[in-house]
Amino acid sequence: MINLPKIAFIGSGNMACCIIQGLLADGFPAEKIIATRRNINDLSFLSDQGVQVSQDNLASIEQADIVVLGVKPFQVHPLLCKLKEKLLEKKPILISLAVGLPITRIEQAVNGALAVIRLMPNLPIQVRKGVCITYANALASDLIKNEIQAIFGSISLFFWVKDESLIDRCAAITGSGPAYFYYFMEGLIEGACHLGLSEKMAKSMVLETAMGALMLLDEKQEKITVLRKQVTSPGGTTAAAINSFQLDNWHASIRTGLDAAVDRANELSRSLV
Repeated sequence: MINLPKIAFIGSGNMACCIIQGLLADGFPAEKIIATRRNINDLSFLSDQGVQVSQDNLASIEQADIVVLGVKPFQVHPLLCKLKEKLLEKKPILISLAVGLPITRIEQAVNGALAVIRLMPNLPIQVRKGVCITYANALASDLIKNEIQAIFGSISLFFWVKDESLIDRCAAITGSGPAYFYYFMEGLIEGACHLGLSEKMAKSMVLETAMGALMLLDEKQEKITVLRKQVTSPGGTTAAAINSFQLDNWHASIRTGLDAAVDRANELSRSLV
């Protein structure tokens, strides 16, 4: 991409900052990024890397080709009311990171005049290993979609969905997913300590085992079940542990947890309409 767009992140909270860090790590020019926040001291780590930080949302939009809304869902509508005139004048591509906020709510706030995209990334995007689930309105042309995918697809696995309701279902896996893995790893560390290991040793062993398992899966390109069976000798120690997990019906518990995440997302969505 020769003429890189200028991106303004309006309300640079945790996820917006993760995206910015991923872009910078991927070589996206810092001078092409603006980050706003009420307390810009919280963004000093970005300004130290050359990112323009500001408290002035209107001035930031004035410079931007793409505007990313990084505020909390309930803050989006009041924010758009304040920015509406400038947005309609400049007509940037508008991207929302707001969980559970339907794209129609954003369209209504800007008179249906802008290309609007919902982008649901996850935390590992800051290390260029993220997953983005994305939905666009009718004004987002193929050219716009290609531009957005070129930027954010360089730091994440990128998926477009045609049904907006899929975003919340996917987010139950991708958005929440890192926490599930961390939760399991916490359990392994606690279990290792229960077996008499020091916490430091337990953490090192669990982290290295997790990274090794993922790297092996990536390198071998085998089915997950095949690799799992290679470790699970019939009648062996691994089989004993997995049999115990199966008795506790882990897979069913995971499905129940995913359903709970989707149900909660639906509740949040209804509260914002």
